[in-house]
Amino acid sequence: PWAVTALMIWIFSSGVHHQETAARLYDLGDAVTGGTGIGALIALVLVSGVSTDPEALIRTLTTTFHMPYRLGAAGTAAIAFITRFHGDFVLLRTARALRGVGGRWGMLAPVVRWIGSILPLMILAIQHAERVALSMDSRAFGAHRRRTEMTDEPWRGRDWGVVVLTWALALIIWNTLR
Repeated sequence: PWAVTALMIWIFSSGVHHQETAARLYDLGDAVTGGTGIGALIALVLVSGVSTDPEALIRTLTTTFHMPYRLGAAGTAAIAFITRFHGDFVLLRTARALRGVGGRWGMLAPVVRWIGSILPLMILAIQHAERVALSMDSRAFGAHRRRTEMTDEPWRGRDWGVVVLTWALALIIWNTLR
C-alpha cells in the first residue's frame, strides 16, 4: 500500500498544475488518459495480489525482508478479523431476516437489516479484540526481539520475476500513454 500510495502521489504530482484561488487541480490529460492511468494503478495492485496468500506474504515479509514481527502479527490478525467479521455479519443479517426485522420497509428491508447489524458487529469486534489481546499478553507477545515461524515462506526467483514483470509492464504502459 505504501508503494502504491507513493506511486499515485508521484503520478498526480507530475501532472500540469493549475493554480486557482484556493484549489489546485492536477491535469493528467484528457479523460481517457486519466482514466487509463487510474485503471492501470488499480490493475497493478490487483495483478500483484491476485494469486498471493496474504498470510504467506506477511510471513515472507517478516522472515525474508525482516519486517518487524509486530506489524506482521497485526496484519495476520487483521486478515483473521476480516474473515471472522464477514461470517458474523452474514450470520447477523440472516438472523434478522429470519426474525422478520425490517419487513415493513419493503424493498429497503435489506438496508435496514444491514444498518441494524452494525452495532452488534461492533460489540462482537470489541469482544474478539479483547480475547486476542488477552491471548497475546498471556503468550508474552513482544517480549522477544525475534519471532520464529512454524512454516517458512521463501522468497524465490519467480517471485522477483513476477514483481519485476508487473512493474516493467506498468512502466511500459505509463511511458506509452505519456
